[in-house]
Amino acid sequence: MVGRAYRICAATPPDARALLDLKRTLDDETDFMLLEPGEREETPDDLGEQLRRLLDRGNSTLLLAGENSTTSSSATSRLRVAATGRTGTAPTS
Repeated sequence: MVGRAYRICAATPPDARALLDLKRTLDDETDFMLLEPGEREETPDDLGEQLRRLLDRGNSTLLLAGENSTTSSSATSRLRVAATGRTGTAPTS
């Protein structure tokens, strides 16, 4: 069986437009999103700024996973949100 190769990377402000397109597609395709189709008001610039602030914190990362493609150099060519998480060290006593 041949598996698929995926690329996982941190979301950055240039990914904002593709990530917003994904969110809007999910709004249309599922009843399990917070917003209904057409209710999402954020712009690519808004989301880009959110991603920049997230990266500037140094303790949070939004990970994106996309199918590897030899025809596209964009990490966002087929976005799927893989996970969100925090990095850092646990407090010591």
